[in-house]
Amino acid sequence: MPVTITEITLEPHASIDQEIPSSYNGFVFTLRGLIQAGADNAFLKTGQTGWLDRPQVDGDSLLRVTAGEEGARLVFYAGQPQGDPIVSYGPFVGDSKQDIVRLYTEFQSGQFVSLSELVKAAV
Repeated sequence: MPVTITEITLEPHASIDQEIPSSYNGFVFTLRGLIQAGADNAFLKTGQTGWLDRPQVDGDSLLRVTAGEEGARLVFYAGQPQGDPIVSYGPFVGDSKQDIVRLYTEFQSGQFVSLSELVKAAV
């Protein structure tokens, strides 16, 4: 499955341009600091997620991310949609009801690791 997963650390006011196939879905999650991202230059602070829009063009699109005054650390995730059926319940998304039960059990037992845990590790 085509996928891009990147952890990015930026110095204060630094920018990065990330090429993305226009067919990909994706998001950025800010682990530390403040970033400005996307065509609308949305601001995302620590712990916030920004979802990517898919442009209606062929080829690649470009995502520019710029760090704020204190620099930033973020996770970028994008991939080709697979079109597989999904099941969701509350905050959990899986490929079957059994998968949701497994995820919920891991969460209740403290074994489920979420992206927000990376924020704590970034400090």
